[in-house]
Amino acid sequence: MHFATVTHVLGHLLIFLSVILLVPLALMAYGMPGDYMGFVYSSLLCLTTGLLIRWRTGKVELHFSPKEGFAIVTLAWTTLAFFSSLPYLLTDLGENSFTLVDAYFEAISGLSTTGATILVDIEALPRPILFWRSLTQWLGGMGVVVLFLAILPALGAGGFQLFRAEVPGPTKDKLSPKIGNTAKKLWLIYLIMSVICFFCLHFFGMSWFDSLCHTFTTIATGGFSTLNASIAGFHNWKIDLVITIFMFLSGCNFILFVHFAAGRWLTVFRNEELRFYAFSTGAAIVIISIFNSLEEHHQHMGGGEILLDAAFKVVSIITSTGFATSDYDYWPLICQFIILMLMIMGACAGSTSGGMKVFRVLVGFKVAIREVGQLLNPRAVLPLKIDGEHISNSLTHVIIGFISIFFLVIGLFTLLVVALEGDRYNMMSLISICISALSNIGPGLDQFGPTDNYSPLRDSTKLILSFMMLLGRLELYSVLVMFHPRMWKS
Repeated sequence: MHFATVTHVLGHLLIFLSVILLVPLALMAYGMPGDYMGFVYSSLLCLTTGLLIRWRTGKVELHFSPKEGFAIVTLAWTTLAFFSSLPYLLTDLGENSFTLVDAYFEAISGLSTTGATILVDIEALPRPILFWRSLTQWLGGMGVVVLFLAILPALGAGGFQLFRAEVPGPTKDKLSPKIGNTAKKLWLIYLIMSVICFFCLHFFGMSWFDSLCHTFTTIATGGFSTLNASIAGFHNWKIDLVITIFMFLSGCNFILFVHFAAGRWLTVFRNEELRFYAFSTGAAIVIISIFNSLEEHHQHMGGGEILLDAAFKVVSIITSTGFATSDYDYWPLICQFIILMLMIMGACAGSTSGGMKVFRVLVGFKVAIREVGQLLNPRAVLPLKIDGEHISNSLTHVIIGFISIFFLVIGLFTLLVVALEGDRYNMMSLISICISALSNIGPGLDQFGPTDNYSPLRDSTKLILSFMMLLGRLELYSVLVMFHPRMWKS
């Protein structure tokens, strides 16, 4: 591996982040009170580090291979999360001050769009910090490295290795020969959706500041809110509906939006993954609504209210957003089980959501059906197809391997978390936060439900969950390959 290439790009990324760290200063123009010097100091530290790295590497001839791509993306997210945590540490927050571990946890939770928080009183934080929490999720939704490629596409063909290592999902279709153009198209769609969402939220009653922050975290399927009660604090069914729609859209493969804008509507509506995603979401909403309507806890609610509540929660979980309008810990156990399954599955590949992704689940189902058919007729040739195209055996093996590693990681890390926290929390709570961290959801079940937070956990547990958030956001392989001995050989 060419270490000069890795450090050279990391230096550029830190310089890029140092500029982004100054964005919250724009709130000063609107008279927002708060300590802005924490962002200035953070930006200067980030800029100095980036310039030192660039000076140390000097002029280098960039060599890109999958090794460099994986190394840059993994080290970039780890490093950028650290520098993104500096505003929490360098801003005077009084009684709400962060420890180093808590600051890093909050930062990686933001960038990975997980939405898990250690904050007990969110509304006590100054607005610049609330804005920064939301902005980190918006940046992490489409990907900091992809944004870097869109703005500075000078990496040329090597940018594809970075794009492939960061964009979530097993399908990384390029829309144009130049990866920089692909990144620009994806970010343009992302920006357009954000603008529309912002005006809709503001039109239906949110302040411009809340609209902006919740737009960032809705389109990124992140889940950070400016209120302690999350979306429930607005008491507005129209806002609930708008956020539900945009969460669902953000759970779709963004490449489909490009096809739709280009008039290739049949390509979109015939997409098998999109249909499976819509069917799974609709089925979960109907089932949960029926069981909730039979519960005494929901007797005071009308049919439309029960349906919207179920729709909001189902879409929030399947897209890994984690917003809350109610506490699903009061739902029947079968509804909570469905929620857990949705956490694991996630939304579409190429979206801002977490989880295994619908594409992998769909391929897994088709492989299982094919194997059963093969047992009945061993000589039959049963090709595996998605959208009418053959799925190669190599891609099938990668997907089945991913699913296996996904559950193996959940099992191993749950074992660690239970060893650390088993004397204080029940098994369901600890399993759920591990699934939530790896799937980038945010809330878990029972003692870590949508109305709770992660502050009581031990620092060692928070670091484990932080690593799981990174694993989930970068799709396991990009991080796990860093621990392979062959990765570090020239």
